[in-house]
Amino acid sequence: MSIEGYVKDISIAEVADPKTAAERLVDKVKLSPSALTENFLLLNTRSRDASMFFINSVDEMIEAENVAMQLGLGFKSRPSFIPDPKGGYYIFMKCFTFTNEEKSKEIDRLNPKTPPNSEVEANYRFNPMVHERIGYILDYPFCCIKAYAEDTALIIDPDERLTMQVADYKRKNKAINSDAFYLEEFLPCRPSCENASAKGRAYENDLRKANDTVANLYNQLKQEHLRNVESEKFLRQKESGKRKYFVSTL
Repeated sequence: MSIEGYVKDISIAEVADPKTAAERLVDKVKLSPSALTENFLLLNTRSRDASMFFINSVDEMIEAENVAMQLGLGFKSRPSFIPDPKGGYYIFMKCFTFTNEEKSKEIDRLNPKTPPNSEVEANYRFNPMVHERIGYILDYPFCCIKAYAEDTALIIDPDERLTMQVADYKRKNKAINSDAFYLEEFLPCRPSCENASAKGRAYENDLRKANDTVANLYNQLKQEHLRNVESEKFLRQKESGKRKYFVSTL
């Protein structure tokens, strides 16, 4: 089965015990530590009630489904399309985990099972109101939602904007808070955003109540996310074609 044809919904199951789920899964699944921690374990502890992330293969999709079911989370997958400058479209899978039916309904309203045609898809991707609504569903800080929506409206690459901000902060010896980089592809409005930093600290505290090992891992992941921006990792991936423009968790 091709990945673009793999569209599936999994209903919310009985909630697993967060104190044992993290330890049981963290060394046993094929998902990256970041994908597992930020899109599954943070929902298992009820720090988050919805997440959006991206999948590159059917095997990875099946693994994500299995983890969602083990943790009692709802799961949805939807195809999305990115125009290829050379012609045609890239196809990738956008996945959602969630903890309640209201979030499930909101996800469906913005991400129907049947993909729109290319013109509608393009309008969707560059519509600031759509990005704002997705940010609300994912409980991102309003200031960061606004910055991302403004980037999209002006056809500015959000990764490039943040990379330039981090470089400017370092050049001026301004404080950068790694807690603001609390999700792998989340883009704070600025490197010192206190609203984003507060979420990063709260999520780590919630994980620590469940499992110290996972909380320590999450702390390291936040620092790694900042280093990825500092090193221009995502910009290099875009240049090599390994990362698509405007593909992020918002």
